[in-house]
Amino acid sequence: MASETRQRLDAVSEVWEELSRLARISRAHTGPLARALDLEIEAGAVAVLAVLAKDGAMRLGALAVQLGLSHSVASRHVASLEALGYVERTPDRGDRRAQLVSLTSAGRAHLEEIRERHRRFLADALATWDPSDIDRLGALLRAFADDLIRVLTLHSAGDDLTTRRTP
Repeated sequence: MASETRQRLDAVSEVWEELSRLARISRAHTGPLARALDLEIEAGAVAVLAVLAKDGAMRLGALAVQLGLSHSVASRHVASLEALGYVERTPDRGDRRAQLVSLTSAGRAHLEEIRERHRRFLADALATWDPSDIDRLGALLRAFADDLIRVLTLHSAGDDLTTRRTP
């Protein structure tokens, strides 16, 4: 049983190392990738468009929470997107003091263009992969993201994950 636990911890360590490597690659190449894909907006602004496309109009505070950003950073992204005509602010009918941020048709079209450029880029990166491996990678990443959210939710609810033993 101890060797199984050791193997599991070694495998988890390898996952951590590869995630760290992917994060470093992503940080190092965010600017060059944006230039190569000819994106006029930064990655954080793309995330704003994606959330609004998926979840619809919402208050700035809710958008910031959804993206894990400070209110000021989310506000900056929204202001730049609004200047480009990709989002608009409208009064919240439920509370006239508040505003809702929503995607415009130009924003939706730009997001789709960005997504298509990302798809082509990833298709190039995965060109030598078997399609079934690409499908499997997608399924594993979805499951991994879901489990991360589950554990983070437990952690934020006060469950002390540092003392939990590995099965």
